[in-house]
Amino acid sequence: MENIKELHNEVFEFLENLRSFDPDFKDLKYTLRKDNFGNKLQEGLWFLGEDGSLILSFWSGVNFYTKQPNISLHFNIYKETIYLEISLEKSDDNLWDQFREKLSFFSNVLFPEIDFSYFNNEREYFYRHAIAKLEKWRYFLKDFISGRKVEIDKLISEYIEEKALVGNFIEFIDNKEFSRNLSKIKRYQKALKEVEEFENASYSNRNRPFYLQEFEVQNFGAIKNVRINGISKNSRWVFITGANGSGKSLLLRAIALTLGQGMVPKQYINNLEEPYFRAKLFGSYLDDEILERRGNDSKSKNARRTLLTGFAAYGIHRTTIRKNIYLAAGNHELSKNGFLESILGEKISPLIDFNKTIKEWTGTETSRQKFHHRKDFFIKALLQTVPGLVDIHFVEKKYNYDTDFFFKFGEGEIYTFNYDQLSSGTKSILSFVADIIVRFYKQQPEAYDSSEFRGVVIVDEIDLHLHPQGQKDLILALSEVFPNIQFIVSTHSPIPLLAAPKNSIVYSIERNSEYGISARRIDTLIHLEDLLPNTILTSPIFGMDSIVSSYRDSSSRVITQDDYREVELSQKLRSRIDDFLTDRKQEELIKLFEDRRK
Repeated sequence: MENIKELHNEVFEFLENLRSFDPDFKDLKYTLRKDNFGNKLQEGLWFLGEDGSLILSFWSGVNFYTKQPNISLHFNIYKETIYLEISLEKSDDNLWDQFREKLSFFSNVLFPEIDFSYFNNEREYFYRHAIAKLEKWRYFLKDFISGRKVEIDKLISEYIEEKALVGNFIEFIDNKEFSRNLSKIKRYQKALKEVEEFENASYSNRNRPFYLQEFEVQNFGAIKNVRINGISKNSRWVFITGANGSGKSLLLRAIALTLGQGMVPKQYINNLEEPYFRAKLFGSYLDDEILERRGNDSKSKNARRTLLTGFAAYGIHRTTIRKNIYLAAGNHELSKNGFLESILGEKISPLIDFNKTIKEWTGTETSRQKFHHRKDFFIKALLQTVPGLVDIHFVEKKYNYDTDFFFKFGEGEIYTFNYDQLSSGTKSILSFVADIIVRFYKQQPEAYDSSEFRGVVIVDEIDLHLHPQGQKDLILALSEVFPNIQFIVSTHSPIPLLAAPKNSIVYSIERNSEYGISARRIDTLIHLEDLLPNTILTSPIFGMDSIVSSYRDSSSRVITQDDYREVELSQKLRSRIDDFLTDRKQEELIKLFEDRRK
C-alpha cells in the first residue's frame, strides 16, 4: 500500500465496523490522534504516526520522552510490515527509579518472552519486532484483538485490581476520552467530504472571517498609501522586512487597528485627511468580505470585539510577564482595547502570566472541567515551542494547581523546575505561546484543540531577543502548533525566513523622500527555499551591499563555504599541506613542473 491516508481510513473503518456489527467488540477502544498539530487531522491522518506510518494502541500510557504509546502496533508502508513496539525510557538519569516498575512489569508479566536486558545501555529506545506483513493487516488485526489483546487486558486488570501497580504507565482507555476523540475524527471526516479544505469548519461564530487577503492604508501617520495583496488561502505567514525607521511597525499597527476595530490614536491622524483603511477578508462563508473605514467612524467606536474569529497582536515590549492578572470576564487584557495594547503601546505591555492563567483556569469546578479537556493540547503546544521542555505536570491542590516543568538539555539528565525557577528567556517564550492560547480560547471557547484555532496573530520583530537557532525553531514550532492561524510578522533577521513555510508572502518596506513609505512584494522574485542567510541578506529582502567584514584585510581570502564544518575541514587540509610542503619539497615540486614543461 503506497497511500498512508488510505491506510488510516481503512483501519479506522475496519475498527468501527468491528465495534458496530460484532457484539464481541462493541466495547473496543483504541487510540486516535487527539489534535490537529501540523494539520494532520485535516490531511486525514486519524491515528498517530509520522510520514508513512500508522501507530495503533489499545491502552493508555505513553513514553515520557517521545509521547508515543507504551505498547503499540506500528504499520509501516515503506517496509510493508507491521511491528509490535514497546517503549522504554532512559536508564541512566535521575528519572530511572520512576520507570523501574515499568520495565519489571513489561519483562516479567506482559512480555516474558522478550529479552529487555540490553536496553540498560541504550538511550530513548523501544523494542520493535516484525509480526505481520502489511498486506495481511486485516486478518492479523482481528486475530490480535481477539487473542493477544485479551491476554494483555486480563493481566493489566489483575494488577490494577490488586493495586500492584504504583505508576500509571499502562491503563485502559477512558470511555469519555475515547468518545470525545472519536467524535472529533468523525467531525473532520465530515468536513473533508463537504469541502476540499477545512476553511469552512463551523464554529458558533462562523459568520466572522478568519484571515486577511488584502490590505490598504492611506494617510496613517507617515504612510500616504501602502497596499498589501496576493495573500492566498494557503498563505499562513506574511513576513515584513525593512530597515529601521522604514515603517514596518507603523504598517503592522494599521493592520492591527483595522482587524481589532480599535480607535486610531491622535498621533497617527493627519489634520488634512482622515486615515483610510480597506481590508479584504476570507475564511468564513462570507468569503471576499470587504471592510472600508475612515478614521474613527461610528462602527469602530461602537464595536465591542475584534473583527475576526480570532485575533492577537504583539509589539516589541512583549517580553515582560504580568504578575497580577486575573482572567475574569471583564478583564482589560481580554477586552478589545487589551488586545491592541501591546502592538500600539510605546510602553511595556506585559504578557498574560502562565502561572496565573493556570490558577484562574482551575479556580472553579466548571473551569476545572474545561481545563481537564484542554490540558493535553495546552501541554503539547508548549512542548513543541519551548526549547528543552519535555513534560509538564500539573499537581492538583485544594484550590489550584502547582506546575512542574521537566527540561532536558542536550544528552544530559532531566531537571525539574517550578515556574519561578525558569530563566527569563524560557518564561518569555512559554508565556508568549500561552498568551496566544489564552486569548484564542477566550474568542473560540468551543475549541479544545489549540491547533484548530483560526484567526490572525500579528508580531512585531518576531526575532526579538532570540538566538539564531531559536529564531528558526520558533517559526517551525508556531507553524506546527497553530497550522490554521495566519501570522503577520516583521523581522530584521534572515533566519526566520529559513523556516518560512510554503506559500509564505514576503514584503519589503522602503522609505524615501520622494514616495514616502512603500511596500514591495519580494517572494515572487526569489525562491526562499534555495537561499542561505548570506544570500537572503544581499537579496532585495534586506538589500545589503556587502556582508563582508568592514575590517577585513583586503589581502586575505574570504571564506565562502556554505557550512562551518567545511571551513574546519579546509583549514585542517591546508594545515596538513603546509606541514608537508617544506621548503625543500616545494623546490622539488617546482623543478618537477619545470621539467615537464620542457
